[in-house]
Order: sequence, then structure tokens, then C-alpha cells
Amino acid sequence: MPRRFCGPYDALDFLEHEWPSHGKWRHRAVRDCRAALSELLDAEAARASFTAACIEASMACRDAQRAVGTTEVRR
Repeated sequence: MPRRFCGPYDALDFLEHEWPSHGKWRHRAVRDCRAALSELLDAEAARASFTAACIEASMACRDAQRAVGTTEVRR
């Protein structure tokens, strides 16, 4: 089932409450999403960490609408 994430808050919520596994990139994505929400890090960097975490967890991930900050994940 595809999921759509419209920014660091959506991604962080998913990482903290629904993520199927732990790993190096998951931890980095949580850190980067929090930093993006605090405006300490660019949202693009958080998106890159989230994408890497999806790959690490063997989830298909693609940016559906990169210009508006939307990421779609398929489990």
C-alpha cells in the first residue's frame, strides 16, 4: 500500500510509530527530520536520509512530487 509523506513531520511520525525495522539510516532519518522541523537542517537533507532509510528497510521509495516536498513509499 503506497504512503505519501508531505514533509519532515509526516516522515518523522512514520519513522517513530510505524517503521518496520531499525537501522543506521532510520536513526539518521529521525535525527535529520527533527533537525529540519527545528530549521537546523534543510528539508532536502532530511528527505535524502528518509529515502536512504527506505532503501535500507527494503521499501520502494520514490519522490512523487519533488518540487512540493512529497515522498511516496510502497511497502
